[in-house]
Amino acid sequence: MGKKATAIQLTDAQRDELVGWVNADSTQQRYVLRARMVLAAARGETSANIAAELGTRRATVSKWRTRFASQGLPGLRDAPRPGQPCKYDETTDQEIPAIYAKQRRPGTAPPMIVLALGGLLVVAAVLLIFLSPRRAPTRERRGGISWCSPPGRGRALAAHRRSITVP
Repeated sequence: MGKKATAIQLTDAQRDELVGWVNADSTQQRYVLRARMVLAAARGETSANIAAELGTRRATVSKWRTRFASQGLPGLRDAPRPGQPCKYDETTDQEIPAIYAKQRRPGTAPPMIVLALGGLLVVAAVLLIFLSPRRAPTRERRGGISWCSPPGRGRALAAHRRSITVP
């Protein structure tokens, strides 16, 4: 026989918090799964039954059951990862635009505005090409699209060619 599963006792506040995680649309799915594991464990289900019901491994259920029993709700959050600490934090997102604003020459537009205006110019150019009366798209029998001159001009050109006599 294996090791006996860790018993889970929930307070009303913990149960409400976990049910809120499960019912909220904005909760990340990894936290929803962990909350479901703990709620099922609190109902007295075995780790094997919980794993089968949630489509995960028994070891995963055991891990989160044990972490919740020892640390409570904070134990269900991700533990810090090993390795070099992050170089950037939340304040960096606010510092970079401020530094850029100081270094920018007066009278120049920020790059995002330039990119947006450039994108609008490209869209306008494409629309002008496709909506131009001189170039109307036509379908050939093979299914491709070819460009031709407006109706009438082609016929006049063909009629002009027929009227020329070659000695």
